[in-house]
Amino acid sequence: MSDLPCVVLKHRITQFWRHQNGSPRWYLATVEAVHQLLLETHAASSKHAAKKVKSESGDSKEQDTDDANHQYDDLLFFFKFMYEKIHTLYDHEQLKSYKRPLK
Repeated sequence: MSDLPCVVLKHRITQFWRHQNGSPRWYLATVEAVHQLLLETHAASSKHAAKKVKSESGDSKEQDTDDANHQYDDLLFFFKFMYEKIHTLYDHEQLKSYKRPLK
């Protein structure tokens, strides 16, 4: 298994509502990790590739493609739905998940 590539994502605090004993808040839920991976992959691949776009006047100019323009946000649809449902039923400040240490 040591031949498998390893990817390390930037630290980001999870918004997952289920308490996970012994894990810090920057351990992402699976869908959050997939979303973050896509965003970081998009940013890395587009960092070096700016598109040339013709304006209406016919001039060419470079368009910055670093922003993923929320194209991966649909992955979080059910996550967001459940997040909102949980937070209407329970007080955010009382959920153990959000009291976990950041380290």
